[in-house]
Amino acid sequence: YGIVSCYNSLPLGGGSTLVRLNLKAVAERSTSVDDFFSRTLPHYCRQQIAIINSRCEFLYEKSHFFENSFLVQEGLIEPERVAPMFGMYGLAEAVNLLCENAGLTARYGKNDTANELGYRISAQLADFVENTPVKYGWKQRALLHAQSGISSDIGT
Repeated sequence: YGIVSCYNSLPLGGGSTLVRLNLKAVAERSTSVDDFFSRTLPHYCRQQIAIINSRCEFLYEKSHFFENSFLVQEGLIEPERVAPMFGMYGLAEAVNLLCENAGLTARYGKNDTANELGYRISAQLADFVENTPVKYGWKQRALLHAQSGISSDIGT
């Protein structure tokens, strides 16, 4: 693996786009913790995979990036080793919001109940990414990527 930046963690010879899921926004669209896990999170995970597939389809089929790139011609990247990134951020905010909406005073990083909820979210995301193929990706998979956020993120 080669680490170029948070936007490119890739098997040597490949790299692609990073799509980011705002977990706080997903929690805001949930009616309960159960709704978050059974309806809202799966819905937005599927949406994110659709975006990843669309971006990769553009790179491979429409722009013909890999057919025309000097990076490929010089052996710096290999199209079959592209690793699209399934990014997520706002975990702490999502956990805190879900706890508040459930009437709990638990806070992420300060309470076992909240931390377990965070672990549960992370596990569901990891399971989804591991078991959901992408059209173009190294071994037909995206890679899960956690972020602390970027300067344009508001409220997270």
